[in-house]
Amino acid sequence: MTEPTPETPNGLAGLLDAVVQHLRRFVVFPPHGAVAVALWVAFTHAVDQFDTSPYLLVTAPEIESGKTRVLEVAAPLCRAPMFSSSMTPAVLFRTIDRDHPTMFIDEADMTWTGRKDDKATELVALLNAGHRRGPKAQRMGGPGKTTLMEFDVFCPKAIAGAFPNLGDIPEALRSRSIHLRMARKLPSERVDRWTRQTREASAEAISNLRDGLAATVPSTKPALVHVDPVEDIGDRDFDVWEPLLQIAHSAGGDWPALALDAALALCAADASQAVPLRIVMLRDLREIWDGTEAHMLTAALLERLHRLDDRPWGNYYGSPLSAHRLGQMLAAYGVSSKFEPGPKRRKGYYRRDLEDLWRRYTVPESSQTSQTSQTGSQPSQSESIESLESLLAPKTEPDTWEDETRRIAP
Repeated sequence: MTEPTPETPNGLAGLLDAVVQHLRRFVVFPPHGAVAVALWVAFTHAVDQFDTSPYLLVTAPEIESGKTRVLEVAAPLCRAPMFSSSMTPAVLFRTIDRDHPTMFIDEADMTWTGRKDDKATELVALLNAGHRRGPKAQRMGGPGKTTLMEFDVFCPKAIAGAFPNLGDIPEALRSRSIHLRMARKLPSERVDRWTRQTREASAEAISNLRDGLAATVPSTKPALVHVDPVEDIGDRDFDVWEPLLQIAHSAGGDWPALALDAALALCAADASQAVPLRIVMLRDLREIWDGTEAHMLTAALLERLHRLDDRPWGNYYGSPLSAHRLGQMLAAYGVSSKFEPGPKRRKGYYRRDLEDLWRRYTVPESSQTSQTSQTGSQPSQSESIESLESLLAPKTEPDTWEDETRRIAP
């Protein structure tokens, strides 16, 4: 194999192309998924240059949707991969502090769904502390647990789990993640099996690809590449995606456009499908508000909320949403019910107290789901694709695969 070098203009771009082909050989991805995972894999080889590490979150509503396979296929290409398996949080903290691996955590739903125990709490604490370089996870340890100990838990992390209810995903995880939603493949969507035989047959090519990424990605110094903020991506999402966009720009070629398409599409999907319930409440209050009426009674608002068929307010945890619960949700924004004008002294809400919240939080859905046009069409999974070995082999004639399908479609 000819070693890619920083001086080769398409060295990193070619490696990323090969990673995408390798991933698609074994996994049916959602649109833009393979591009996102390829960039995240490359990021693990340059993590030492960054102060923020986006998590890779792979979820699905049902089992057998390819979540674990994504982790298994991506891991051998990453820097120092390590599967957490059955590690306790205490062991996990210490392992990351000692080895700084790329950590893969599977079946995360078994930890968080419906659980509020110490293990779930500690793992959320790990995710809170491990997203940015610098903050430490603090625990009591030593004899009798009387010594305060600090653990550096900053490292790339990939997490997979079955989450039928997106509300079960801890916000500390979702808001720090590149989020892929997987689905069971159709009978017509055919990929190779990830078996011991295929792993052994591809071991050398996978090793060469990983070594190529390790040699090339850090040398391009992606953390020094400037990427302008994207208008259609919020500040929090841009913080998550910025390292991947920087890697794409350092690769050049079609990769800046591919990365931007992926970021726009996946951020929009996450925003439209994982809206916090309080935001849904604000949107609904804006929809049901009686024209420009300055004040509406709480009872009138609740009656209208309960009539919304596609909302949970009519059956909110077993009973209709109450005035008390409505007040709790709006209190998070500093809004409280107040007496109406006049002598009747009935409580409700003033429009003036909600209008600023509507402007800040109830962005029209059309702008949240805006996407750029795709840059090509995805090859059918049933079509034969070039082997990883052939993609990495030296070329003695024009690279027709690169010329004709260089625009890797999402």
